[in-house]
Amino acid sequence: QYKDLADSDPENSEALVHIAEIERRQGKYEDALASVRKARKIDANSLEAGFNEGLLLDVLGRFDEAIQTYQQMVDLTSHANGAYTDEEKNNRSIFLERLGSVYLEENKTELAVATYQKLIDMGASSVVRGYQGQVDAYRQAHQFDKAIEVSRNAVVADPKDRDLKLMLA
Repeated sequence: QYKDLADSDPENSEALVHIAEIERRQGKYEDALASVRKARKIDANSLEAGFNEGLLLDVLGRFDEAIQTYQQMVDLTSHANGAYTDEEKNNRSIFLERLGSVYLEENKTELAVATYQKLIDMGASSVVRGYQGQVDAYRQAHQFDKAIEVSRNAVVADPKDRDLKLMLA
């Protein structure tokens, strides 16, 4: 059905994104990547297409390309004034988490930590995930003193948050 939609409307990027998702679930990663890249050519600002492209590149082990794609999505969702709607915060946090995750896969600890700091800076529900990401990055790099320091800072920032206290423990 999605192929019919894409064939009947060549400017329909959403249909191509859905095709890519189906191909990805079927394990046809290269085909999925080709479909999602067609969608991004039609709509370069499609957050869903960008997310899927980054995800596919990560699965394919093409980490540098995944980083570049997620960074484009982070840049696309950035506001100079730092004011975001809830939906924008949600989208941005997803891209930042994925970007941080790929940096960790590449053992780029400081870049991962800097990325997770952007989550912390966004405030609200992103703060805990940002601190957890930083601690995980430092733990993975066997920089336990830094992991403890970040955990302590997190608990000081929000002493009532049980998750942060547990992370420190």
